[in-house]
Amino acid sequence: MARKKKAVRRKIVKKFSRRRGTRGRSETKKTSRSKKRATTLKKKIAQKAHGTSPKRPARKAVRKPVDPHRAERTDGQLRKSDRRRIERAHERLLKTLSDLDQRSRDLLSVIDSIEQTAIAKREDSIVKELATEELLDHLLELAQLFQQTPPDALPETFRPFVNVPAAWILWLDKRFNLVAQHQPGSAIEVPMAELDPNQRANSETTPTGKLVKVKVRTAGWKRGRSFVVHPRFELLEDSADA
Repeated sequence: MARKKKAVRRKIVKKFSRRRGTRGRSETKKTSRSKKRATTLKKKIAQKAHGTSPKRPARKAVRKPVDPHRAERTDGQLRKSDRRRIERAHERLLKTLSDLDQRSRDLLSVIDSIEQTAIAKREDSIVKELATEELLDHLLELAQLFQQTPPDALPETFRPFVNVPAAWILWLDKRFNLVAQHQPGSAIEVPMAELDPNQRANSETTPTGKLVKVKVRTAGWKRGRSFVVHPRFELLEDSADA
């Protein structure tokens, strides 16, 4: 009986010792893992704080499969679709360049026309001012006076200026296309429409023809086809039909 009791005690002690040993090993494994995790966390925190975080390894570039037909082509050899695209792009470029050239020409023509109209308006204003101030009539009268008076009859101070009015008349013709019409004092025949309406109404003899005989009182100035300064006529009594 005593031997049996001893054997039972030994078995109990062995079982108890085995259970203690297994428990201790698992606990040591758990503690070692937690320590490793703590150390790695501390390292990461320190690296982030100092800005020395380890870089991830770069991924390897995956090459796409190369078309063997395309690899065999050289720079001089292109596909038909590529040639068509290049030709279309070239055609579009030429079209845009031609449109741009045409638009630039149109713009230049518009600018030229604006400039010409501005110059014409300025010239018209100058001519109208000369006409309203009666400077054209005085200039023509002065030129006619110098032509009718011989040079010996003029004072010596006036002789150097004999040709000045004629030169001014020529300059007005070249610059403003102004031409004097009719010489004052001459008798001419003019259409009935050129007479002043008051003269036609107040005239004693009413002419029946298209042309009437008149005497030029003051000359007129014509620019192109229109009169800038209309001439003044005096209706003669012996006006007859043309």
